[in-house]
Amino acid sequence: MQAALLEMASGEARVEYEVLAAPDGRIYYYNKRTGESSFSKPDVLKGSDEDFDVDPWIECRSKRGRVFYHNSITRESRWKRPPERKKERTMIGGVGMDMRITDHETSKYLLGRLMEQYGITSTKDAFYRLSTEPIFRAIEMGTRKDLMKKYFEEREKSAREEDEQKQRYYIDEVCKVDAGVSDFFGFNSIFSKHPYYSKIKDKFGCYEVYVGRHMGGTTPGRLEEVFRSLGIGLSSSVVDVLKMKEMEPFDRKAILLSFIRYFRRLEKELLSAIEERKAAAAQNAQHHKNEFRTLLRKLYSEGLIYYRMKFKNAFHLFKDSESFLNLLGTTESPKEVYFDFINDLENRLGRYERERTGKISPTDRRAVDRYFEAIAEEKEEGEI
Repeated sequence: MQAALLEMASGEARVEYEVLAAPDGRIYYYNKRTGESSFSKPDVLKGSDEDFDVDPWIECRSKRGRVFYHNSITRESRWKRPPERKKERTMIGGVGMDMRITDHETSKYLLGRLMEQYGITSTKDAFYRLSTEPIFRAIEMGTRKDLMKKYFEEREKSAREEDEQKQRYYIDEVCKVDAGVSDFFGFNSIFSKHPYYSKIKDKFGCYEVYVGRHMGGTTPGRLEEVFRSLGIGLSSSVVDVLKMKEMEPFDRKAILLSFIRYFRRLEKELLSAIEERKAAAAQNAQHHKNEFRTLLRKLYSEGLIYYRMKFKNAFHLFKDSESFLNLLGTTESPKEVYFDFINDLENRLGRYERERTGKISPTDRRAVDRYFEAIAEEKEEGEI
């Protein structure tokens, strides 16, 4: 019953495919249901002795109880199962629970192999799935974090480079063929079913390459290069651009369309640069904020800052410090950071202030006592 159902499904899938020839004569396979194309032959069109992406052989039994193997795609049955072609996969192991790996290169190699072996996709996934692995535990914590960060950065970079290389290859393959069209819509219509064209992200960019190779016309990309060489920026007017002597050889419509695209690109680059500067400023602000907090803790431990000390009374202690001056150059307020620090003290020491009982560290006791001394001094001076 299972074999019959699989045969029915494979038969329906086989009908969905159409074998076509690309403009360069290469054979490709078009799926009429999904609209996807591929130069790789689908499993449903393969013969029994070909390599399958998904194993089609299922184990069955004859009426006499003898085991045989049935191919659900080709509908062929055999007494012996064809040998499987498995990819070689080397496993790693052999590290004891008490072992420690301190060599950086060894740690990098083993951790990288381990991440590949488990198919790790994120730092969180690594800690979740590898926490019981002896190799993972044998590498020092700090080294582990640094190596994982670099591993994912390198993998992302490699994926980007591979994708860019594929895009260049797809565009090059498509543009090798002269389809005899000059407009984008005709170009798009002719190549819409091409296996590589469907994978190209920037189809208009592909069209520009095609025009440059076969038509010899002016593309928006070339006009943008002219705009950039002339120093045209976001403050430039399209009216002024059209009046430029350098624009006389070009079609007016092409100039307008290219200018809009060029202007949007400049705007996008500007916004991206602003966001990068904001992110850098926020990162620097947090760093200087942490430095100032460290200084406040140091002054508190030395007894210079006490419980509920006013900002104006503490100002002289840090006004010339590097951390305070650095924080002034950011969007963070030193006064707010100081108030947060004092509020934390109040939340922690408020009960002791009220009851004056319980265990307390000498530093905290000194801070509270100094607070009451300051109140007494202010009363004598008439400030309270």
